[in-house]
Amino acid sequence: MIARSTDYVEIHDFSEGLAAVRSLEERKWGFIDNSGNIVLPCIYEWVGESGFSDGLALVKDNNKWGFIDKSGNVAVRIGFDALFEFAGDFAVAVTDRKFGIIDKSGYEVIPCQYEFVGYIGYGRAFIRQGDIWGIIEISR
Repeated sequence: MIARSTDYVEIHDFSEGLAAVRSLEERKWGFIDNSGNIVLPCIYEWVGESGFSDGLALVKDNNKWGFIDKSGNVAVRIGFDALFEFAGDFAVAVTDRKFGIIDKSGYEVIPCQYEFVGYIGYGRAFIRQGDIWGIIEISR
């Protein structure tokens, strides 16, 4: 099926050959290719602003976040309360209001147990627990 611009209320920029589109009728998100063909149907509540990066896209379904691949397969379980785009090999994840960091397989390299976590690159993250702040090394 080829998409028409009138079928969508919102279209994001193309990344890795696909663009996120929000359907006019269902108000859900999916992806089209650069010919306008629907590649992944509009079934997601929300998608990340960056679209696909390194073959993965951030999506929200049933009020939970995860990542899919370009075939629509779940790459990182859709089960996090909040999830941020990957910065290199890592992304900040939130479960039950606790922060952690996952890798591209969804493994929690830093468990979701901190009041705040921010990835700063080079295999390091800063964390906060109560009034204590620190920087920790990320290892797999």
